[in-house]
Amino acid sequence: LYFQAFAYIKDNGGISTAKSYPYKGDYDYCRYSNRTRGTTVNGYAYLPYGDEKQLQIAVAQIGPISVAIDATEFELYHKGIYSNQNCSATHINHAVLVVGYGSEKIQSADGTENEVDYWIIKNRYQKL
Repeated sequence: LYFQAFAYIKDNGGISTAKSYPYKGDYDYCRYSNRTRGTTVNGYAYLPYGDEKQLQIAVAQIGPISVAIDATEFELYHKGIYSNQNCSATHINHAVLVVGYGSEKIQSADGTENEVDYWIIKNRYQKL
C-alpha cells in the first residue's frame, strides 16, 4: 500500500503540502496543483525486510527512509526512547519517516547500564 503512494506521487509529478491541501476526511475530486507542490519522488525501492543494518546504511547514504510499523501503542508515547515489547512484525498499521539513528546508555531499574540502539523518526498524527 505504501508503494502505491510513492508511485502516485512520482507519476503525478509531486504532492501538495499539508498546509495547502489539508486532509478533510471526505471524498472529493483531486485538487493537486504544481503551484502547491511540497515534494516529488524520483524513485523508490524495497529494503530487505527486518534488516536494520541495511536500513542504517540507507539512512546514512540516501537520507530519510519511509518505513511501516506497528503503532498500536504509539499514542501512549511521551518522550525518550520508545520501546514496545509487544510490537508486532506482521500487524503493520502506520508509516513513519526514519531520519537518523543512535545509541545511548540507559540505566535499568536494577542499576545496570545497557547500551540501547534507537531510530530517530519523524511522525505525524492529525486529528480529524
